[in-house]
Amino acid sequence: MTKTDRSIDENQPLARLSGVVQRFGDPPRTILDGVDLEVRRGEVLALLGPSGCGKSTLLRLLIGLARPSEGTVHCDGRELDGPRPQTALVFQDFALLPWLSVRDNVAVGLGASEIDPAERDHRVDTVLELVGLLGAEDALPRELSGGMKQRVGIARALVSEPELLCMDEPFSALDVFTAESLRSEVYRMVTHRSSEQEPKLRAPESVLLITHIIEEAVYLADRIVLLAANPGRISTIVENDVPHPREYEDESFRALCKRIHDTIVSDQLQAAEIGRPDEPLTEGGALEPLPDVSLSEVSGLVELLADTGGSRSLEELALLGTGSFQHALEVVRAGEMLDLMRADERSLELLDAGRTLVESPISRRPDILGVCVAALPVAEILLPVIEDSQGVVDEDSLSERLEGRLPAEELPRTLARFLVWANTTDLVDWDPGAEEVKSADSREVG
Repeated sequence: MTKTDRSIDENQPLARLSGVVQRFGDPPRTILDGVDLEVRRGEVLALLGPSGCGKSTLLRLLIGLARPSEGTVHCDGRELDGPRPQTALVFQDFALLPWLSVRDNVAVGLGASEIDPAERDHRVDTVLELVGLLGAEDALPRELSGGMKQRVGIARALVSEPELLCMDEPFSALDVFTAESLRSEVYRMVTHRSSEQEPKLRAPESVLLITHIIEEAVYLADRIVLLAANPGRISTIVENDVPHPREYEDESFRALCKRIHDTIVSDQLQAAEIGRPDEPLTEGGALEPLPDVSLSEVSGLVELLADTGGSRSLEELALLGTGSFQHALEVVRAGEMLDLMRADERSLELLDAGRTLVESPISRRPDILGVCVAALPVAEILLPVIEDSQGVVDEDSLSERLEGRLPAEELPRTLARFLVWANTTDLVDWDPGAEEVKSADSREVG
């Protein structure tokens, strides 16, 4: 990957994990165990491994969205104590705002930064040209194909000129042909292979790619970190010596893929767990993942809107104290899913249910939110199962009901978020440590 002209210490890694252990739950479960890893400047680093090996957890640690249970995370030689600056993330599920145009979705990547309007427009135009979206800038997400949606996601990440670009399985939600086309576009961008004139936008200093596909890692990465699971740990780090331009049928490309495959097998991991795509979503039955936010955050936004006459501009979200602009947008998405508010262009507006919520006594608010939660499609699937289960159902049974309806990486997060929301509003009786869910009636009997 070609280096940019930033003034940097070439010998200092962009980020480094040292002796990192990560545990979750009660009793605690070890997700990562003894991880030492650095992201070097000017490289594409791929994290390759099966589901459950801690790839996404590693990413969150490296960019400061989580703190390790043990060990340290350093950024530019200093211990990281919050979100890493100059970092952008491309999600696997697009994460576009449906009420905004392509141009405005890309501009969201600039957040509330104080950039001159002319410079802001120039940045957006430049990155739209880079990803091949000029001419579609006024389209809404519902008018785009999956590949175009992900191009918008990539453009939104690049427009801020991040030092570190993180891509969390960015092609897994796409069909094979679209994924391959977009993968080639990313390859061109990260290797600077467009010939005559590069757009006037600073390229990321480094790229961190999460994948479970061997060929994808070999095609894009300079170094490939092989992860083993249960608990997650580094098995091997492979230096990719396949020359550019890389072609899938080249002997050196195929030889490295086989070497990685054999390494995984020798580490007692089944080859079928890696390099295969997730099961496709059931046709017509796809569910929208639930945002990782609390109902109290949603209620707080509803109250804020009510205090300002029932509407507020989208740009003001960065001032809401929710931790980050992106997180604020997730709160908005949750409010829309619960039919408490509506976003139109760049403003938010309370709906009738939102007004009812803030006008009701505090003691009544859980019931009102419960009605909203019960109307969610995921609730319409799971609540009857819980109610018909003779009082108790295990989480694995609920998870099976969602299989094929959500991307594999999103399923456990969405199930956990639903159970938190349903428990908060007394729709179910759930104790995370018990790994079982009881009906609301059983709580009343107890």
